[in-house]
Amino acid sequence: MDESQAGLCGSENTALRGEGMKSIQEQLIEKGLVQPVKREIEKKDTRTSKKRYERLSERDLRELMGENMPTYGRARGGAYRQR
Repeated sequence: MDESQAGLCGSENTALRGEGMKSIQEQLIEKGLVQPVKREIEKKDTRTSKKRYERLSERDLRELMGENMPTYGRARGGAYRQR
């Protein structure tokens, strides 16, 4: 019984011979039927960007945290009142 009768197709034959499995695109490029796709390599910005840190005053920080915001609580009858 030879290989064609054993049910082995061409891609399995190449795998058995040790050449490894190749995609269809790689096979077409190898045979010269398709031109390989050239991918552009992204150039990384080599310049270092210096971040300027904003120095906030203590008053600004307290305002951002909401420390001086009015607080409300429930009073009698379920009404909200400022504390």
